[in-house]
Amino acid sequence: MHRYDAMFPMEGCASTSRFAQFIRLTGITRHYKPAKTKNLRKLLRDRLHARVRRRRGSSSPVIATKRKSQIPPSRSPSSRAQSVSIIGAGRLGLALGIALSKAGYAINLVVARSSASAKHAATLLKTTGEHVGAKGLTKLSRRSLELIASSSIIIVATPDDAIPGVAENLAGAFQSLRFARGTRRPVAVHTSGALSSRALQPLKAQGISIGSIHPLISISDKNGAGDSLSRAFFSLEGDPAAIRIGKRLVQDLGGRSFVIDARSKPLYHAAAVMASPNLTALFDIALEMLSCCGISARRAHQILLPLVQSTLANLADQEPARALTGTFKRGDVATAREHINAMDSAGLTDALCAYAVLGQHSLGLSRLPNARRIEIEQLLTQTLKRPVKRV
Repeated sequence: MHRYDAMFPMEGCASTSRFAQFIRLTGITRHYKPAKTKNLRKLLRDRLHARVRRRRGSSSPVIATKRKSQIPPSRSPSSRAQSVSIIGAGRLGLALGIALSKAGYAINLVVARSSASAKHAATLLKTTGEHVGAKGLTKLSRRSLELIASSSIIIVATPDDAIPGVAENLAGAFQSLRFARGTRRPVAVHTSGALSSRALQPLKAQGISIGSIHPLISISDKNGAGDSLSRAFFSLEGDPAAIRIGKRLVQDLGGRSFVIDARSKPLYHAAAVMASPNLTALFDIALEMLSCCGISARRAHQILLPLVQSTLANLADQEPARALTGTFKRGDVATAREHINAMDSAGLTDALCAYAVLGQHSLGLSRLPNARRIEIEQLLTQTLKRPVKRV
């Protein structure tokens, strides 16, 4: 018996040796010529990398080689990590940089106005930072321009008033680079909630798709707090290519996106201001009112915060009309009059105006009898017209 017959026993093969059957099963018959092959051991070792499986219900071995189709394909260009350049190193720019870096995006460059901001951003994002000073993007080195131009996405995260100037300067700088024909150009987006993608129009003239991407999240941490973006909705607007890239970016961050018409952006952003910054201002007015009651600002903050949190919890489960509580929900005319007199006496102008305006809207949410609702409406209207005492 051949020594390989013992290694690979085959039943039901009486007419031929077990070794010959093994040779046929492995496919070596095409190459194996006893008279010419000197190193049979090497030939068998090359074949024995295959996995040996046994057919279910049979004792005959099956030699399973890895087919070409089973080899994992290399990553397609669409699945590779995108690269990003960020212009503007404020809270939102840093938050996006941190979150995108964690999501696998390469941060090519971050541009800031001051040297300190550029250094801070570069350290935080572990990338190249450059400051441009008062001259703006015209001061950028050619190397930095090439890094921006080679990015998949350019994010302009500057204040709203600076966006048109950034677009104009960047478009002028790109003219000197002279993109080669057929070169894939970046997509440029800004992060303004109020401005449409038209603010980037000079870049579109250079053949670059433009758009806007705005996260509906409040970021007050100077170091970005990028994790909060995974809980946010993002508004998208602009060219089809920019919206497509924006959707993918938001998905990679773990957020959710929606597309908005360019003409609706100012009103959309005003709604966001009402829901967040104005809520903060309203909270500060309440702190001022409690300070007039002899309560310190720190203690007032501790007292009012659970109330605000319980209101938000109600809104998470119910529509505003059902979540509304308090004086205007119940229609307490006498209480409303006492509130107004107290604020008037304390000279709390902002509090009095906010109370009257928001009270009128609260009446619209409540389901009071007409007579009671009209009485309170008249009281609030008179309040807005009366002169306020100042102390």
